[in-house]
This record gives sequence, structure tokens and C-alpha cells, in this order.
Amino acid sequence: MPILDQIDLVLFPGQYSATLTVKDKYAERQAIYVDTLDIPEFNDNELLLSNIQFSSLVESSEEESEIVKNGLLIVPHPSRLFGEGVGLPLLYFYVEIYNLGVEEGKKGTFQADYQIVDFSGKTIKSFPIQNVTAYGPSAILASAIKLENVPLGNKYFLSIKITDPLTGKSAARREPFHVFQGVDQLIAKDREEFYIPDLTEENEPGYYGQAFHHFNERDIQLYKSLSFIGKRQFLIDFWENLDPTPGTPVNEFFNENAQRFLFATKEYGYSNVPGWRSDRGRVFILYGQVSEIDREYFSKDFAPYEIWVYNDLGDHISISKETRTTYSLPEDDIYLLGKAAYFVFGELNNDGNYYLIHSNVDGELKSIDWRGDLKKYEEGHIFHSRRQGQDSDEIQIGTND
Repeated sequence: MPILDQIDLVLFPGQYSATLTVKDKYAERQAIYVDTLDIPEFNDNELLLSNIQFSSLVESSEEESEIVKNGLLIVPHPSRLFGEGVGLPLLYFYVEIYNLGVEEGKKGTFQADYQIVDFSGKTIKSFPIQNVTAYGPSAILASAIKLENVPLGNKYFLSIKITDPLTGKSAARREPFHVFQGVDQLIAKDREEFYIPDLTEENEPGYYGQAFHHFNERDIQLYKSLSFIGKRQFLIDFWENLDPTPGTPVNEFFNENAQRFLFATKEYGYSNVPGWRSDRGRVFILYGQVSEIDREYFSKDFAPYEIWVYNDLGDHISISKETRTTYSLPEDDIYLLGKAAYFVFGELNNDGNYYLIHSNVDGELKSIDWRGDLKKYEEGHIFHSRRQGQDSDEIQIGTND
């Protein structure tokens, strides 16, 4: 079910990374969303517009609420999906204007010109220029647009241009929105836009990276053998096949993976390697938010390490007795006594990267004595480990002269 809320923050101009975590205290689950916030520097000498806030309703209100601005109740509509198909035949919007030539406490006007344009820049629907009253140098523009005669099933821009007749200055802003036709349209016609928007040969590696950790060897070989057009279709079909609720407008698996990929890329990179390529990035993308992390960065006896514990992966994922016997793993390992799954990462090469050393999850790397591996760090030993069912791998641990 959708939950609407709004958080008010006062921030200095600049670029910020914002992380939103939602926890289900009954099912012990959580979801995480990461995005960037660009806060512009407002120049008093320039006519400026805020971002366009798309809304499902704008009406007068005397209530005090986070979603009431300047006497208007503005119900956020973050999906920006409008049309008869979703019960929103009107597109509501709200925008703020700053630095008009009108003196504080005085009455003046500004001109508002807004249009609906497609991605090629073609005007789909235009509206008469409005003269809007302003009481001082700051003002608001809030309105509702009828979407009749706007072709269904497409993505458009709402373009707004504000002109100050006192100074002759103008400012413009445009933001995308979608006119919904129906579930069939979203699933069929817009699959490419949903899964691989703006895919080019230059940025294709990034889209490949989002799917990489879910590929098996056959997927990788097939993908690399395809032409650019073939890769586009492969990615669309791949994500479609992983949709847990086919036939609905949302692919929850894809959305969750995209959020994990973005977070991993930002948080677990090292040197010039993006975070999704690191071991911690891979584990985060595949298994999600960690329940708890045991960190040790300044031990005299061990390499810096992290132990990630997952309480919600289930007994079928935790290491089996057969696997424990195969790899001679100690029965008294404190992490084996519980039901939690865990991953041990060590910084083995002094490069900021934490390599996966051991895990009790079937199919992941195993080490008979992972604590001993961490102790050998300063001695320049070769760390031996292997993913279950594969040949041994060797990682050269950095030596100290």
C-alpha cells in the first residue's frame, strides 16, 4: 500500500546523497532507497523557479501540515502517473517563483506560460498565457491541467516559463510525467523505457552491471555474443522473467535490485573500481540490507575485517552439516551456532577493498580457518579459498617490507 509523507530539511547549496530506509517491524524486513539531492545556489539577482511538484490534489487549506504550503494542501504524487487509467484525469502541479521585481508588501503580476511537450520537443498541448498576481518578490503558481486530447501511454514534459514584466527577465523549468493508458500498455509498450531508459552503446556497461550478479555463466556468454540490439532485448526479457508479479505495472525485483545496485556502487567502491564490482557490493546486491555488522579495523593481530550478519535469509541458506564437514569447519564457531547467515570480509591488499574470505551460505566462499587467514595478513601469505563447487582461487595478500 502507498504511504505518503514529507520531510522538511534546511540544506546549504550543494549535492547530497539521501538514503531512505523503511522497516517492517512485524516481518523483520526493510527496504532501502538511495538518491541524490541537488540544492542550487539562489542568486538574488536572477529570476528563479523551484522544482515542479506534481500532485494528485491541490486545494485551499487552513490546516497545519507538512504537505500544506502557503495555504494550499498539496498531496504529493511521486509516481507522476496521470490519466483516466489511474483515476487522475487532472494533472495538478505547484511551483514557487523567487526574485520578482515586485517590492515586498506590494502587489504586482507575472506571466505564466506552460505547455506539454514530448521528448523530441514537439508541443503536444499549449495553454493561454496567464497573468498571475504576486504580493512581493516571491510567489506561487498552482494549477490543474486537463489531459484530454493528450495521447495516452506516453511520457511527456510539463514545461513552465515565468516572465517578470517589471524586469523583463524570464525563467523556465520542465519536469517529466507519464500519461497512463492501462496495465497492458505499461507492460508491453513501455518495457524498454522501464528497464533500459536512454540505453546507448556508451552507457551499456552500466546496465549490464545491474544484471551481472544475477547472471549465470551461460547468460554471460550469450550476452557478450549479442549485438547491441540483441543486448537491449536480452536485458528486457531477463528482468521480465524475474518479475515476481507478472501482469502488474511494477516489477518489484527490478526496483529493489536497482536501489541495491545504486547503494553498492556508491558505498563499496575502491580506487577506480565501482562498488558493484566489489565483494561487499555483490553480497549487498544479492542479499540486501545487512542485519548487523561486526567491524574490526585497528587490531594488532588481524587484518581489518567486517563480518556481515543476516538474520532473515532462512535456514535453507545457512551452511549445511554436509558442507561444514566437507570444508572441516569448526563446530564451535560462534557464527555457526546460531541460525544467522554471515559473510567475512578482509582488507587483504591495503587498497581499501574488502575481499570475501568466508561465508556459511551455501555456494559462497569457504575457508577452513578464516581467523587464521586474517592473522597471516602481515606475513604475506597466499590466502586460499574457494566458492563451493568451483576450483580453488588464490588471492595474494599484500606483504610489508
